[in-house]
Amino acid sequence: MLVAERSPTVNSGFNTGAENRKKPRKCWKRAFLIKTAASLIGLVFLNSLIQALVIQKNYEITRERSAIQALERELTKIRVEIAGLTSYDRIQHLAQTELGMKLASPGDYHRIVAAPVFDRNLPRTYNESLWSKFTAWLEGEGKTLANSP
Repeated sequence: MLVAERSPTVNSGFNTGAENRKKPRKCWKRAFLIKTAASLIGLVFLNSLIQALVIQKNYEITRERSAIQALERELTKIRVEIAGLTSYDRIQHLAQTELGMKLASPGDYHRIVAAPVFDRNLPRTYNESLWSKFTAWLEGEGKTLANSP
C-alpha cells in the first residue's frame, strides 16, 4: 500500500492553483462592493441635489405667488378708485360745485316742432301722368343702385 505524505506547500516553490482561484474571487467581490458603494453614494448625492433644487424652486414659486397677490390687491384698489371717479353722483357734484352748473328743471325743457322743408329744385309732380311718375321712380332707383357699393 502506498501512503502519501503531506508536505507543506507554502514554503515550497510549487503553485497548486488553489491560491490563484481565491485571489481573483476576492478581487472581484471587492470591486463589486466598491462599485455598488460608489453607485449608492452617487445616488444619495444626486437625490440631495435634486431635493435642494426642488426646495429652491418651491421658494421661488412662493415668492412669485406673494407678488401676484400684492398686484391683485393693488389692481382691486385701482378698480374701486376708477369706479368712484366715474360714478354719476361724483360727476354731478363736480359739475355743480366746480363748473357752476345746476340741475335742469321741468321748465327748462322745450319742444320744438320741425317745419317741413320744401326743395324748390325738385320737379313738381302734381301735373304729371302715371307713366311719367313711374319712369321717374325707376330712374331714381337706378341712380341709387349705381351709387351703392
